[in-house]
Amino acid sequence: MSTNYMNNRVSVALSPKQIKDMKSYLDAFTGAMPFLVGLTDEERVGLMKMRRNNKLFVEDCLLVAKDSPHLLTEYITEEEMRKDYDLYQILDEFEHLLLVMYQKVRDTRILAGSEAIVCALMFYKMCKIGEAAGVPGAAAGVKRMAKRFEGMGRSIEQIVIDDGTSSDEESDSGSNTPTDSNPDGKAA
Repeated sequence: MSTNYMNNRVSVALSPKQIKDMKSYLDAFTGAMPFLVGLTDEERVGLMKMRRNNKLFVEDCLLVAKDSPHLLTEYITEEEMRKDYDLYQILDEFEHLLLVMYQKVRDTRILAGSEAIVCALMFYKMCKIGEAAGVPGAAAGVKRMAKRFEGMGRSIEQIVIDDGTSSDEESDSGSNTPTDSNPDGKAA
């Protein structure tokens, strides 16, 4: 395995087939749950949430409804309450599994991006050294890469710490390192 950086924690090249397969698996998983809905922001805020005490209350109601079906009406059935509760339980388990997977995907994406930008910044710094030493092609490369730092108010020396790490950290709102704009407005 070749590495570009001494602390290369992720080094993966996905084939087009692997990417296609992963997307197909996600499509199949989503397709297996055609009942999933999307809520508006108002609905997310306004709907009652199942919490521990609410869950215990629903369980008690289901027991009472089963033991005393004469208390039920045509529009409140034990069967529908049971179906909703069972679906909640199942989706709660899936949500946990998906959150674990989401966090791993997100962490790996952040790490891969960090390793790429750190390597790129180190390469830029080496090209600047090459430019100062008169290495052919270095000046043109520096000129092209330097465009990404225009208007940042800091030099590359302020961004790259001597040990090769970047002093900027990605946040949910973006990063201070140069990026091309993305259609979804998120940092790459």
